Amino acid sequence: ETFVNSNRSMVLLININVSKLIINEPSFEEDLNMYTCVATNGDGSDMMSSNLSRCEIAPFIDKGVTIGCPESGGNVGANFSVFIMEEMIINCTLIDGFPLPNITWFYMDSELVMFHNDSQINITVANDTIGEYTCVATNILGNDSATSFV
Repeated sequence: ETFVNSNRSMVLLININVSKLIINEPSFEEDLNMYTCVATNGDGSDMMSSNLSRCEIAPFIDKGVTIGCPESGGNVGANFSVFIMEEMIINCTLIDGFPLPNITWFYMDSELVMFHNDSQINITVANDTIGEYTCVATNILGNDSATSFV
């Protein structure tokens, strides 16, 4: 027989041999706490406690080195030599970051308007698109940035 008790974010499952506490999406501050399981029988009792905390990681952008002169693009951090009217892509690849960082692109220190949290930028190279492109990844723990020159 299994006993089930649940509320908005927790489910407690109890049967004869195993008990489980399942915390669904522990994003609420009240869910981050110390939890203790107490087992009792005719010979006594024992307990084990565990602390539930959030694992947060500051953003970290892949600034992989690009060898040579990549013509069609690559990771932000590399510099690119391309011809006028050539299409290229610069990628802002995250190695880590939680909660998921927001990505913001800048061209010559001016923020570029993107339609969504885009990790790559497509450029048609022209006299007015040559310059510095910077990707900034930001979450609650901080930010990381990398710059390329086209």
